Order: sequence, then C-alpha cells, then structure tokens
Amino acid sequence: MTGCKQCGKIHNVGFISTRFAGTDGVTLETNKWAEVFADEGFKAYYLAGEIEHREEISEIKLVRVPHTAVALLWENRNFG
Repeated sequence: MTGCKQCGKIHNVGFISTRFAGTDGVTLETNKWAEVFADEGFKAYYLAGEIEHREEISEIKLVRVPHTAVALLWENRNFG
C-alpha cells in the first residue's frame, strides 16, 4: 500500500452494515466507495454480520459479527 495521494500517510476508512454480500444496493454502493478510497490510498475495514469477500481487493480487514451486534452498535452510537 502506497498511502494517501495528498500527504503520503496511510488513512483508514470503515464500512459498517448488517450485510456486505450479493448484489443489493448497499453492497454495490459500498464496493464503489471502497474502490474510490483505495485509489486515494486508504485502507478499508468492513464490519458486518455477513461479508462476501471480494478477491480483487487484497488489502482489506473483515470482521464478522452477529447481525444483532451490528444493530446494537449502530443504535448505541446514535442514541446511546
């Protein structure tokens, strides 16, 4: 990984959802944004209950958690 095009540092970006798999709208849009960030030198992290690993992205970190845990994290973040 080379780093950010602006400053040279490695930045992180995280995507959180209950599911990143298949061809639903959230997954497709997340994949588009992940490619944009990767092109700018960001490292992507995914947190979801279901994750379908894409082979063309080699430097990603996947964290699989129960769907209910993702919902609780989101609820506590916004209303907790």
